[in-house]
Amino acid sequence: MTGQVELSLTGRVATITLNRPHRRNALSLDFATDIVNALTEAADADASIAVLRSSFSVFSAGVDLSEPIRLDESSPELLIAEALSTTHLFVITVIEGPALAAALIIAALSPVVMVSPEARFWLPERGIGIFPGRVLAFLEHVMPPRQAFWHSVTEDHIDAATAVQLGLASTMVADVEGALARLTGELVEADPAFLSAARDGWRGRFTTPEHQARRRLLDGLLEANLSTRLDD
Repeated sequence: MTGQVELSLTGRVATITLNRPHRRNALSLDFATDIVNALTEAADADASIAVLRSSFSVFSAGVDLSEPIRLDESSPELLIAEALSTTHLFVITVIEGPALAAALIIAALSPVVMVSPEARFWLPERGIGIFPGRVLAFLEHVMPPRQAFWHSVTEDHIDAATAVQLGLASTMVADVEGALARLTGELVEADPAFLSAARDGWRGRFTTPEHQARRRLLDGLLEANLSTRLDD
């Protein structure tokens, strides 16, 4: 793996660590590709569980805006979304600080999201004139749609406890390492058929015709939004 994504294996548990501190783990195309490759390598190594986390306090600043915004399936956030939607791994995402914008897609698609009290979530796109419809399409399936929309237009921060209440996170723990060790220890002992069913049970909400139609609608609005913004 590259230095910006580190993969370690302990038995059937793979830990994928994001390590791009100079860009606050912003999702560039090559960074996203490295994350996808790490998921593939972990699955090929017969891991059944993947822990996705950051090497420092920020989980991710969202898409790297130093690169052109991509509207097709080759965008960094959709490359990761596709990998999370198709991997054989049961993914546990650990967030111990800020997670912004497209990073919330990762949270939404992860069957388990474990947060520390320092975790914060928000959508800052309004400040740059972009409606975060692509993220909203995923958030609507894990938190109340009215609340998801509210946070897409207000930039209000969601603290860790509220993230659990809204359904964006699974659990808030003070001792992340201890809780993570207990959870992975329990899940790795589970029947593989159980893990597969649990994984597919979670991500099935993102494969419905309704979700796909909603994504097409919101992506169309994003394209129109960007076109208008560039014309101004």
